[in-house]
Amino acid sequence: MKRRYVAASIAAWLLASACTPGGVAAPSPSRPPEPVLASYTPAPSSTIDTRPAARPATPPSLILIDDDGSGMRLRGRPIDPNTLADVPGYAPISFEHHYQAAVSPDGKTIAAVLWPGGAADSGASLHLIDTAAWVDRALAFKIDTYTSALKFDAGGSAMYWTQMTSSAPNASTSALMRLDVASGALREIMRLPDGFYVREIAVAGPRIAVYGEPILVLIDGKPRDVPSLFLIDPVAGKIASTIRLPIRAGQYQDPAAANSDEPFRLISPGFGWDLPRSRLFVADAESNRIFVADLRTGQIRGPFEPRQRRSMIDVLWSLFGTVAEAKMVASTQQEAVVSPDGKRLYVSGLRSDFAKGQDGKYHENAMPIDLRIIDTEDMSEIARLGGATTTLWISPDGAALLYGTNRYDTSAEGYASRLDFKLHLLDTAGAREIAALPFDGMPFLTTFDAERRLAYVQSLASGNVGRATVLQIDLSTGVAIGKREMERHFADVLLLRTR
Repeated sequence: MKRRYVAASIAAWLLASACTPGGVAAPSPSRPPEPVLASYTPAPSSTIDTRPAARPATPPSLILIDDDGSGMRLRGRPIDPNTLADVPGYAPISFEHHYQAAVSPDGKTIAAVLWPGGAADSGASLHLIDTAAWVDRALAFKIDTYTSALKFDAGGSAMYWTQMTSSAPNASTSALMRLDVASGALREIMRLPDGFYVREIAVAGPRIAVYGEPILVLIDGKPRDVPSLFLIDPVAGKIASTIRLPIRAGQYQDPAAANSDEPFRLISPGFGWDLPRSRLFVADAESNRIFVADLRTGQIRGPFEPRQRRSMIDVLWSLFGTVAEAKMVASTQQEAVVSPDGKRLYVSGLRSDFAKGQDGKYHENAMPIDLRIIDTEDMSEIARLGGATTTLWISPDGAALLYGTNRYDTSAEGYASRLDFKLHLLDTAGAREIAALPFDGMPFLTTFDAERRLAYVQSLASGNVGRATVLQIDLSTGVAIGKREMERHFADVLLLRTR
């Protein structure tokens, strides 16, 4: 999962760090042991006893990451899953200025790349945190670049990610890295073809699937390359197969652009990973087309253009949900998610355009694209609802779908203002909306607790200054059963239990 304190896009990195060092060298087998870092002070609250002797017998199950009060550094520590209060006996561990983090499948290790400052993605260190002993170990190498999300393999013995090794616009290169968790040994598996940056990475059985978008879509008016899915054999250290996706993705010149100063449109397709069945569903951002990539064979099927069908379940959708009219609209971006059983695909999107208003100024017109529910067996459209304005989140049991919506105020010049935020909770089996919870800012799901059927949702109130809030939402009722307001503007929650 991507965990960033201060968002920094890959494009911004390319501009800001064109002279940063190249890849990370694998540490020598004879290197000294990595240092063990003591948890740092101050404690999150003066009323909390952080001495190890005060720890409860039960190991931590939930980690809260928030600002340490300085506005420049983050900290993480266990919290009680019932009250969301700090657990005694644990001094906070620094998560520096911003980070990428992942929890091992058994919940015993947090791996995190920690960047010390926000000016550039340089000087980062990789940490392995023993969640039971609450010991932070920094590995003996630096990362001087942006990284993709961190991904553990199924057994938790290895972790993979990508990072750039060259930022030259015509020859930008990313490397796939592998960390042996037990020894702390780092190895560069291979480098991807030049000219791509990585948007998605997944561990698909014995292969690592890496989705790359061309950095320069057009050179002298001619296409450079197409978005591609690279299926990598990490043992052999080579690309087993490449799937060239028959869609557009990245920045393209927009002939209909209202402002000649910004003639580009960013096109982002949606990706629904179905890893248990080694499939990837790709939702084209400019049409209703769906493609299905087989991560075992490297073959792609489609395009499918799901057609609406009517059945008893569809009637229930129309009765309990707000069914939107079908729209054939080119979308700037799509979001997609697959149900855990692989039977349903959920797709929604958003298109944003700028037009000159009667006041002579440019205004954004943002239009959510319908949420489509698709049967993956026959690729038919089961139902269509009002569009989401956030990522789509499916619960681990597949029984609930969450997504956010908001209203757009286009009266101001430039980007539209977002208002009236809501988090929607849908019962996927009963075809009804369980709840539509109002929020002061855009809701974002941090994690699910499958055992307790809870969702942890973070939100930041609109405005330049605000406090982040974490809510604990019951997926059966849609009721917020727990709430914690942070002192500052950031909060994240990591679940250590097996999901």
